[in-house]
Amino acid sequence: MLLLLSGLMIPPQVILMPITQVLQFLGLMGTVQGLVLFNVGYYIPFGVFVFSGFLRGIPIELEEAAAIDGASRTRIFWRVVFPLLRPATASVLIFLGVWIWNDFIDPLVILGPSQGTTITTGIYRSIGQYQADFGTVFALMFLATIPVLIFYLFLQKQFVKGLTGGATKG
Repeated sequence: MLLLLSGLMIPPQVILMPITQVLQFLGLMGTVQGLVLFNVGYYIPFGVFVFSGFLRGIPIELEEAAAIDGASRTRIFWRVVFPLLRPATASVLIFLGVWIWNDFIDPLVILGPSQGTTITTGIYRSIGQYQADFGTVFALMFLATIPVLIFYLFLQKQFVKGLTGGATKG
């Protein structure tokens, strides 16, 4: 756990150059698959940290009771444990979704200028070197926030439960 948490202490911009060398070696530099691989590898420690905290709070007696009733390990996980992890899942999805959605430098470097673009890099590229239509830029920034806002509103109830889970006794 300490090794995974140490990964959270390093900003992604610090490891961006070694990551680009690894992606270049694997032939994934300039591809969406390379960007996805980078995001998965970098943000797994956060997910593990949140889920391990929630898993510690689930009483083992629930799993034992399901096992006594004849449920398999897989069925115990999907029918007993996983529904209890819904707040943690919503919290992780919202946090990581917002972080990845707002990421600027990593997609700019990994995808490069000729490949696809993300929302933030697209807004950056809409600003010219000598001229900028700030009305258009602000409209694009507003439109870029709408999917994240809808995503949050959809998961808001579970997100609040996830943030307050374990904060009170009882």
